[in-house]
Amino acid sequence: MAARKVTLRPTVAADLAIAGDSPLPHRIRAITAEIDGRVIGVGGIGYRPDGVVFGFVHALPEAKNYPLAFHRAGRMAMAMVEQLKLPCVIAEPQANNPAAEPWLKRLGFVRTVIADHAVYVWTRKQIA
Repeated sequence: MAARKVTLRPTVAADLAIAGDSPLPHRIRAITAEIDGRVIGVGGIGYRPDGVVFGFVHALPEAKNYPLAFHRAGRMAMAMVEQLKLPCVIAEPQANNPAAEPWLKRLGFVRTVIADHAVYVWTRKQIA
């Protein structure tokens, strides 16, 4: 059986149904992963009303079968962060996903603790 190709494209409103009842911020910039026109994941950056920018991923369980495509999407999202010149992005790894923390580290996030809660933070490197 031939491997199924994951297509990555900009997210449209209809793609957000994959998030189910999970709350999303007012504004996002995201990338959708799909196979044969069926959405298997959405991820990118979200802008909270208080100004905090955070990284997020909502994916179906089968998405774990396509780690390279999801890493490529993550790198695309980080390129978006660079292009937008964002100073900081915060991400929380999914609790029951052991691959989440190493993936965030590969994308340049650093583990830190904020208010007794472990999160990952990406900050823009300032050039002197």
